[in-house]
Amino acid sequence: MTKLFYMLFFVLLVKAVVSQTRVDTVLTLEGVEISSAKIRENTTGQKVIPIDNVFLKNHESSNLAEILAKGSGIQIKSYNGGGLSSISFRGTAAQHTGIFWHGFNLNQMNTGTIDLSLIPGSGFDRVDVIPGGGASLFGSGNIGGGIHLIPEPVFDKGGTAGINAGIGSFNGYDAAVYNRMSTGKWYSKTMLNYMQAQNDFEFTGLRGQAGKMENNAFSRYGAMQDFYRMFQRSVWGVSLWYTSMDREIPPSVIEAPKDTEQYDRSFRGVISYRRQLKKPQDQAEIRSGYFDEYFRYEEKNTEGIPVMETLIKTQRSQTEASLRWVWKNQIVKTGLTGTGEFGESESWDGNVSRLRAGAYLLYTHEIPAVQWKVSVNLRQEFAEGYAIPFTPSVGAEGAICRWLSGKVNISRNYRIPTFNELFWVPGGNPGLRPEDSWNGETSLIVTPLFKSKSFNLQATGTLFGSWVKNWILWVPVSSWTEPRNIQTVWARGIESEWSAQWQKDKTAAGISGGYSFTRSTVQEKSLENDASDHKQLIYVPLHTFFIHMNLQYRGFLLSYNHRFNGMVFTTGDNLESLPGFQIGEFNLARSFFFGKSKLRLQAAVKNVWDEEYQVVENYPNPGRSFAISAGYEIRYH
Repeated sequence: MTKLFYMLFFVLLVKAVVSQTRVDTVLTLEGVEISSAKIRENTTGQKVIPIDNVFLKNHESSNLAEILAKGSGIQIKSYNGGGLSSISFRGTAAQHTGIFWHGFNLNQMNTGTIDLSLIPGSGFDRVDVIPGGGASLFGSGNIGGGIHLIPEPVFDKGGTAGINAGIGSFNGYDAAVYNRMSTGKWYSKTMLNYMQAQNDFEFTGLRGQAGKMENNAFSRYGAMQDFYRMFQRSVWGVSLWYTSMDREIPPSVIEAPKDTEQYDRSFRGVISYRRQLKKPQDQAEIRSGYFDEYFRYEEKNTEGIPVMETLIKTQRSQTEASLRWVWKNQIVKTGLTGTGEFGESESWDGNVSRLRAGAYLLYTHEIPAVQWKVSVNLRQEFAEGYAIPFTPSVGAEGAICRWLSGKVNISRNYRIPTFNELFWVPGGNPGLRPEDSWNGETSLIVTPLFKSKSFNLQATGTLFGSWVKNWILWVPVSSWTEPRNIQTVWARGIESEWSAQWQKDKTAAGISGGYSFTRSTVQEKSLENDASDHKQLIYVPLHTFFIHMNLQYRGFLLSYNHRFNGMVFTTGDNLESLPGFQIGEFNLARSFFFGKSKLRLQAAVKNVWDEEYQVVENYPNPGRSFAISAGYEIRYH
């Protein structure tokens, strides 16, 4: 009966949107925005850190975790080269960060996270990083921040085809081919990618002991296809994405050798339809996504016989319909969402499911007289088995004087429990409630005035804070552990970013960097003898710093990235820790142009200072390594 209700809900949702689009005026769409319109219009008061196509092309062989580590000050937690990688913002956990594609959350239903090493950095036209709460815009899981993978189809630009290939240390190989083609009405982008590495490397431990990390090989391949058709008043779109990754899971340096492997498969598809109403700015849109995930973990004994296996299959279907109106300096957007989640695993004792629905209202008002913009976003979602909090947000931003502007944002956010937390056997807790947080931030942006158009400088300072209650924590119960809503965490800190660019004739130079101080502490005792009370959360550094420098001259590009991660605690009582570390990377590229074609050669030195470091305790990372690559691109009509 419940599934029938949701099917009827989707049908009525589509019918309501389509009925609003039956108008007679004929206009031509000038461009298409897939998921960035909501980011541009409704994240008022929040920082948005764009990683553009130029930066992504300069790091085509990197996965998303590596790109985010180089292009921003975000905390990335990775298990040695090519291993599991997760992300956390502003003193929160990995499951508090949403990863979005076409506006849909990619986080897995069983864990609430996604492995960033599965995502190739070259498959997207832009990546937007949004620190801070975003539940009023994007729903569950946006307590710490969000990463948005954005395609940007451009019509009537002819065709571009290319191939990239590279080799690197530890028997690493990668290759990608792509084709982008567009006319006045059609757009298509196809990409195939492959990467593999044996990934065995020698290391010196933090106590000086020598060793070799083995059983660390991986191979990943994938395919992506975007297809859009533009009509006089509307645009249809279809996007498909398949990923497959097989990898060995090495033991930590204190474990005995073992044969462990993990297999990940995912298929994702999105269909979208956007139509102009009577005015070009007024639009109706409907998007539907299907996400199928397969995960298998297998551990074998010394004779090659499996002794432990975990198999999890999940599927999610999601539909969102929205209407957008513009009146002078005001924008109103309202929408409905529906989600069905289904999973199968012996670890959950069979099949599980969850149905959700929601509604939102987004309002933005620009005030030209004072050069400020104000947004109010409201969202309410509903789910089976528990109540989801009402999640509003209010933001404002604008000019204070000619060289100074400001931002402020306050929001309520939440995260629903994962399938593992609800249904794992033994220990799953169906009585869990959503995690609930209030977030706030305020920023000042300084843009000094210079008469020279060849030089610009900008600096930003941000204060942030979040108070998260009902934080889900796995605690010992009898002979197993059980998740409970028993922790309250207060995260706060400061962030600063700055950038400077200079250009003259065929020479350009730039430098950017940032620093953050993050204090994230447990505010209430979870258990009677809890030693983590008012202590820093594990793996949250107090201090981080990054800098990026580049120089371009007549087809040459030289760049350097440097990152410092401060000391982190590895136990809740803060008695054990890992030391801080600094890593750097040099890149040198040379582009050659031959009419409509381009050849690009690139060389990189990673961990150039040969730093011995661990991001996760007892999992060392590679020392200095090298990579070279070549890419060829041709334009055609």
